[in-house]
Amino acid sequence: MAIQNFSMQEMKTFLSNPYYIPDYQREYAWEENEIGDFWDDLELTRKEPGSEHFFGQIVVHNAEDEEGRKYIIDGQQRTLTSMIFVRTLQAAFEKLAGTSTDSAIRKKCMKRSTLLSCSYLGDLDDDIENVHLFLNRADHAYFLQHILLGEPSQEKERKTSQENMRYAYRSFTQNFEAVLADSALKTDEDRFKRLLDYQDAFLQRFRVMYMEATKLEEAFVIFETLNARGKELETADLLKNFIFSKAVDLAAAQKHWNRMLTELDNMDSTRYIRYFWNACNPARREKELYRTISKSLTPRTAQELSENLAHLAACYHDMANPESNNYFTSKALVTHLTALKTLKARTFYPVVLAMELAGRFTEDDIAAVLNVIESYTFRNATICGLTANKTEKMLSRVALQIYNAEFTNVADIAAEIRKTMVKDDAFADAFERWSSKTKDIIRYILRKINAYLDPDLEINLDNSEVQIEHIMPENGDLWKHISPEEHDEYLWRLGNLTLMSGRKNRKASNMVFESKTPMYLDSKIQLTINVAKNYTDWDIQSIEARQKAMCECALKIWR
Repeated sequence: MAIQNFSMQEMKTFLSNPYYIPDYQREYAWEENEIGDFWDDLELTRKEPGSEHFFGQIVVHNAEDEEGRKYIIDGQQRTLTSMIFVRTLQAAFEKLAGTSTDSAIRKKCMKRSTLLSCSYLGDLDDDIENVHLFLNRADHAYFLQHILLGEPSQEKERKTSQENMRYAYRSFTQNFEAVLADSALKTDEDRFKRLLDYQDAFLQRFRVMYMEATKLEEAFVIFETLNARGKELETADLLKNFIFSKAVDLAAAQKHWNRMLTELDNMDSTRYIRYFWNACNPARREKELYRTISKSLTPRTAQELSENLAHLAACYHDMANPESNNYFTSKALVTHLTALKTLKARTFYPVVLAMELAGRFTEDDIAAVLNVIESYTFRNATICGLTANKTEKMLSRVALQIYNAEFTNVADIAAEIRKTMVKDDAFADAFERWSSKTKDIIRYILRKINAYLDPDLEINLDNSEVQIEHIMPENGDLWKHISPEEHDEYLWRLGNLTLMSGRKNRKASNMVFESKTPMYLDSKIQLTINVAKNYTDWDIQSIEARQKAMCECALKIWR
């Protein structure tokens, strides 16, 4: 790693060099709480002689170009706050010089003011562009005219970042005015020494961990490593900054990024970027994502990545939220997405994104592939309990093959997915013993089986109309021939469950089986009617026999 400089620095050392804040960095965001915390830390440090305050880390990219610019990658908020503070401290010395009747104090104050300006703010009298901090294009003129060369208005600014600068300046100024008006300070000498206390506490005893890298990507790696907390959000921000730094057209890249965030509607952007990346590149885990992308991006590919992320964000959002779909028009496709969400499946996202990126597949093609993935997920994960890790690797590999045009039709994609689908014998063995208390998945299975038994059914089977019915009820007291242990074991077995309308379900509740069968026969749900038609009694053997019969249907439904 090309770290050129690594050290703990006093603020007087750090602020003695000029720095640039890249246009892609976020604007100044410190508000009342952060400014208040800064002043509180300063007061504590000032009042405890010999104490030090760790002010955080600074990560700098030394571009080593003809202009020799140093770009702040991490720490721009602390740096700008420091500059505003030094400027207000300089103004406080000037104010004391203007009000003091002691010529020696006036001379000392003006000397101190000049020293602060030349050493840490820049030689403003010589050249207004010879400053020690260059903000982004949107805010630099305000910073120069209203902070360094003048003072901000009493009126609030419309632009948030400029209002934050104005507030910081006014807050520090008011604090220094209170210091100079402190009745405990009897003479101007006392006031001068108090200002010196603030200066020394900040410039000599506030310290930063300074890291400088000669390569931009290495600077971002340092930033990522230091900011491991809140990884998901920070990874997305890190990728955003790196993409912006590489993009040919910064304004367009920013527009694409904002469009992506709008389409995602508060979804995890890092997770989306990872699924997108795995759709067209070898699969990477989230913690590898930044390093992988940063090493591969050129200005052209950075621009393309920002465009494609914006383009497919709506697709990703509606894959994950099919209930609010606007992207897809195929009813069958949305039905499969809804089922996969019920099954808690997400590893298929790269496959759909790859098919969209390829541009040669229809929504019917995607629906056909999702049909296979639904069966795969149900057999391997839901029923057989196989972990998602192998599934994710397999589907990411399939996605890349789609993107690279190795698979150009649905049949080839489906055949590849079926290679690792559990065989019928293993699926049947697991299905016949399957039980769960996850009601969404139970409803999914029972609805699918009922649809197989009665494909022409037109009644509404949603949760508001139809509920899960325990044939052997949850209250086992009426089932004297079943032990408490057997009741616990078989209550949630699939063979003991069916669907009934809410009203009938409440009425049947804890009735004995003989009392329930007339209600079952009166049902419009074939799965429930068959219970009354095929069984005259209900016991452990009945539950097992019914679940085995349901398995025969399942082998045909989830082929």
